[in-house]
Amino acid sequence: MTLKSYAVPPEIRALKPSEPSCFVKVIKGRYYVYEHLRVRDESTGKMKNASGKVLGRIDPVRGYIPNSDKVVSDDVSIVNFGEYAIAQVNSLSVSKKLLEFFNEDDARKIYVMGIIWMINGYTYIKNYKPLYEQSWLSVVYPDLALGEESVSEFLKTLGRRHQRIEKFEQSLIDDGSGLIAIDGHVILSCSNECDMASFGNKYRKPGNEQQNFMTVFDVDRNHPLSVSAFDGGTLEKTEVKNLFNRYSFANAVFIVDSGFYSPSNIKLFSENGNKYVVPLPGTYTKIYNQMKPEGGFAGEFTYKKGYGKKSHASIISYKDKIIGGKRYILFRDEEMRLKQKAEYRALIGIEEGFTEEKYEELQEGFGTILLETNMEDSTQKVYETYKKRWKAETYYNHVKNSLNAKGVHKQDYYTLQGESFIMEVEGLIYSEFMKVLQNNKEKAVRGKSENECIKLAAYQKLSKHLDGVWHKNEIRSNVKEFLLAMNVDVDRISHNGMLACSADV
Repeated sequence: MTLKSYAVPPEIRALKPSEPSCFVKVIKGRYYVYEHLRVRDESTGKMKNASGKVLGRIDPVRGYIPNSDKVVSDDVSIVNFGEYAIAQVNSLSVSKKLLEFFNEDDARKIYVMGIIWMINGYTYIKNYKPLYEQSWLSVVYPDLALGEESVSEFLKTLGRRHQRIEKFEQSLIDDGSGLIAIDGHVILSCSNECDMASFGNKYRKPGNEQQNFMTVFDVDRNHPLSVSAFDGGTLEKTEVKNLFNRYSFANAVFIVDSGFYSPSNIKLFSENGNKYVVPLPGTYTKIYNQMKPEGGFAGEFTYKKGYGKKSHASIISYKDKIIGGKRYILFRDEEMRLKQKAEYRALIGIEEGFTEEKYEELQEGFGTILLETNMEDSTQKVYETYKKRWKAETYYNHVKNSLNAKGVHKQDYYTLQGESFIMEVEGLIYSEFMKVLQNNKEKAVRGKSENECIKLAAYQKLSKHLDGVWHKNEIRSNVKEFLLAMNVDVDRISHNGMLACSADV
């Protein structure tokens, strides 16, 4: 549409400002002044007219009314402080790590985007700027370009120029514990034109497409080593080869579920001194038949479940056997077995399909799991190693529930990969925060969840008054005590809004 096609009376056009270049549109009887741009048409390569941002409006009586005179155009003078401070102060190691592989501007932008995710959950591209401007992050890390277009291009650039990310992730792997869980995660795809959305096992029935994510997770350090997106119709075990093409693993122990079992993956998990432990898929009936506990199990040990006052021990029976040169261990959790037996029997005669005959057929497998491994450790160590896989599931629960990342809206492959890295960085920030929270013995912190911490810390704001100095608002003593216990001393906020313990890195 050309500029001359707008039916605007000449007396109205005469009231528009001379600078910058602009034009008037009539919308529902009101006259709006838009910035006039010249842009290149992607299909023809020719320059064409386009409208930019709204500069103001024209009233036939009052004349031109610029948006720059509105309150919304003033600088933000009250910022959200507490929730961002407890995230930033307790995760500065992540910022320092990013600076090893990215220049200062990029490292700060990635770090800030990760904190915004942690505090606000999954963040749409258009929301980064207002969240940043309304937060203390804009004081600590000023002048970051986080507008919608800038963020979109930045994510796409991260996805296209991936070598810095791979070097960053390889460093995490090299410096990690070597105890690695690899697990996939399915998220609903909310874009009809996403490059990697496809029908998959989870969302096929309701007729929706899905997007797959693969996480490499350090279960001892309790943080992600890599998060990447892949095609929603591709099996998890197929994607493993791509991981080993990108990264070098040596003397690691891989903990995976049965969905990753294949001869080619077992070979990858065994190279370079690596070990693995994986549940055998139910299709391997010959192995299952040979591992049946006929004549009883070979031995038993105790396994501690839970933490603190809720912890208790359970008896784990086992049978350890070499078949075809491979080690298989059948474990049975006696507590779980009794629970599953009771739950099944309670449904006999009530739910269709639950019968005495079926019970007799299934009860032998209640509470059992059959693992294949090349670990040479004791059966108890193998079992304890495999059980650590739940930490990766806990991370996915955080992604799904705390971040509310239940659907992706990206169409472009590279943008989605860039966003996957922001998800990973958020996981690193979250991990550092949770270490401080879980190891904190202070009464003001004890028993609080991550979300409770964020909500409580949010009471602390910073305000800049006419004197140009940042002031903290007065808060309840219990909030102040909580912030101090989380390493944020509000009495040490300087006039420029900085914290003494929050080095600008």
